Amino acid sequence: MAAAPDPSPPNVTDVTTNEPECSRQEVLSCALPVWYEQFKAITIKSMFITLPQEFVEYLNSNGLVLPEGCCLPSHIRNDVKSDESISDDDDKIEWSDSDSNPATDSKAPSFPELIRQISDGIGALGGAVVPKLNWSSPRDATWIAPSNTLQCTTAAEVVLLLKSSDFVAHDLSTVFEYSSDRNGTAKSYIAYTLCLRKWMPIDPSSEFRCFVYENQLIGISQRDYTAFYHHLPPHKEAIRREILDFFQLKITGRFPNTNYVFDVYREEEGRVALVDFNPYSAVTDALLFSWEELKFGPAKLNVGSSEDLPELRVVDGSERSVQPSDLHGSRLPTDILELSRGEDIYKFVDLLKCRKLGQDSNSSDSET
Repeated sequence: MAAAPDPSPPNVTDVTTNEPECSRQEVLSCALPVWYEQFKAITIKSMFITLPQEFVEYLNSNGLVLPEGCCLPSHIRNDVKSDESISDDDDKIEWSDSDSNPATDSKAPSFPELIRQISDGIGALGGAVVPKLNWSSPRDATWIAPSNTLQCTTAAEVVLLLKSSDFVAHDLSTVFEYSSDRNGTAKSYIAYTLCLRKWMPIDPSSEFRCFVYENQLIGISQRDYTAFYHHLPPHKEAIRREILDFFQLKITGRFPNTNYVFDVYREEEGRVALVDFNPYSAVTDALLFSWEELKFGPAKLNVGSSEDLPELRVVDGSERSVQPSDLHGSRLPTDILELSRGEDIYKFVDLLKCRKLGQDSNSSDSET
């Protein structure tokens, strides 16, 4: 199985003593390919494809060119086709070698076997999937998706989401950023894996994040903290009890870490499904809690005794309880922000090439 070397430890001087840390091994335990077999009966059906090192390097590279065999998603082609604000003269772009960056002029990469595996996986999972790498899904890149969701029906959509995501880039470069042994000499080798999860529409009001400290479930937070759902506050105790029962029956004693975070989906009353595991560290969003509270377990939570654990927090409708989304900064692509500041002209060349490729594709379609 192909493996990639451990990313070099980054500069982590911003880590504060109020944020808990975990070991590299605890981070590795939270990777979907590692825990899936143990919990596949209670989680979303998934398939796994080990990524070749060449594709990992492609994801890490600059540029927006899709691999050979990946057609641009229809919404991009349609946007180009319907754009009537650009004159014919503006469309006549000369792609001369003298005016371009050699680093961005190489032909589109080719991964035919990987593209075939992705397409086969999509078919095997019912025709629509949610992609992610070992830890992260590209949910910060949904701005580029046809449906503005993580739903993918083609290999091209999968690759486009992965290539556009900062969360995926984190998996590839700084996944051990908040690890207590990040500066150690021991190396951890990661077999980077594309995880395809069967697409299912999930009501965001039914998602919850659960915090486990020393094998005790101490906190549960509404996952979508940007909205008030009127049906949640009246049913807090029922939700808390169902998730606690699920944890005690299905999770506790089976996951190797002592401290960890897991996400669940309450499909309906009395039915809870596991979505993911995450490290008990600042790399994981604490949502309606804070890591200053969670670092020391239940000591700083608003509970009278251990019998009151876990504490469940939901948005109660007050103005102060609704928080801004952590994805707002991802709604406008970083490439566009850099272009507006004049920071990266070569990315502008890449965008123009994508536009020209879309036009060529439309011309070919009309000729046939």
